[in-house]
Amino acid sequence: MPTGSFVRTYCTRWARQVAMATACAAVMAIGAPSTALAHGGLSMEEDTCVLRVGTHIVHFTGYQPQETDTKEFCEDIPATGRTIVAMDYFDPSMRNIPVEVKILKVVDSGLPDEEQPVEFSLAEAAYPTGTIHFEHDFAKAGRYVGLVTARQDGVEQVGRFPFAVGKGWSSTSQIAFKILGVMALGLALALFLVRRQMTNTARAQSKKARI
Repeated sequence: MPTGSFVRTYCTRWARQVAMATACAAVMAIGAPSTALAHGGLSMEEDTCVLRVGTHIVHFTGYQPQETDTKEFCEDIPATGRTIVAMDYFDPSMRNIPVEVKILKVVDSGLPDEEQPVEFSLAEAAYPTGTIHFEHDFAKAGRYVGLVTARQDGVEQVGRFPFAVGKGWSSTSQIAFKILGVMALGLALALFLVRRQMTNTARAQSKKARI
């Protein structure tokens, strides 16, 4: 087989295999559980964003009407500005438990929570409807920590979740960069294999010509 035809055939075969591998990897990146993307006390379980407050589970939802309209988020906050947060209790018994909500501005990662300035707070109260709803205008981008504390009969249970405002990677962005990374690796592998095969073919033909 002429060298040109061999190379074209080989390249086509490898290009198909690499394309299939890259596509599979991209699908895996897209379909990967969101828990791997979450951080702190927030996680995605069965398409529901939840916060664990000790033994209790709270459904957590955030909105930024001026940025994302009605699109929900439950990890990093996309931008500074007006943010709406809703937390719904999964456990009805939690409706009678006093709950306190605080958002701390992280000014020094080496300091404990109690030494970080309080950005926002809701006084301890029971929520008979099972829903905590509040708004806050985040003026500055940066790192924050949310604390949801439930106190009952002298027992304190805390849900803690660190998050970023205005500079954190969203889940969509992370998935997109994963896909791009997989595609880049696939292309690099294809080029390496094709180049190696062309070198081996050239050596074989050179050796054959000398015989």
